[in-house]
Parts: sequence; structure tokens; C-alpha cells
Amino acid sequence: MKKLINVNLIKSLGLEYLSLEEQEKIILHASDIIYDSIITRSIGKLDSKAKIELEFMLAHNPSSEEIGKFLYEQVPHLDRIAEEEITSFKKIALENFHTALQPTT
Repeated sequence: MKKLINVNLIKSLGLEYLSLEEQEKIILHASDIIYDSIITRSIGKLDSKAKIELEFMLAHNPSSEEIGKFLYEQVPHLDRIAEEEITSFKKIALENFHTALQPTT
């Protein structure tokens, strides 16, 4: 699931001018934020049995791939949720970036 998050993030935010190292840091940080948003929204879509299964799974430190696989099996339209969260993150990031560039008086 985290691989999906990386889709054109640097280009979308207009940060191609940064060094590869800086781009990787941004992608890692952004991926974590978006991933958490997807998980939070997805949990709300689970029935009580699936929530118990997820709790059990989380108690055993699963990989993000294992969590993603479980959620893809349990949450209808998870791809759409992921796309919405990626779009939302990009919008907020761009707004904050432009606000930060505004001169202060």
C-alpha cells in the first residue's frame, strides 16, 4: 500500500529541485502520514469481526504489506479511499507550502 502513496508526489508538490536525499525524506514522511489516514478511514469501514481480526493482527507487529492485504480483502473500494487520501494530502501540502512562501509584513 505504501508504494501506491509514492505516485508522483514530488512532482505534484513541485519539489523536483530538491536533492534525491531530501526527496526521499519527504516521501517517507508523507507516506507515513497518508498511510495512517488510509488506515484510520479503513478501520471505520470494517465490521466488528474484521476489527477484532485486525486488532489480533496488530498485536503481532505485521508488516504494512500484511495490513494492506488484509484491508484490501475487507474494505470495499480501498483504492478509491487511498486515492482520496493522497489527493487530500497533496492539496493540504500545497496550501501550506504556498502559505509558507507568503511574505510576512
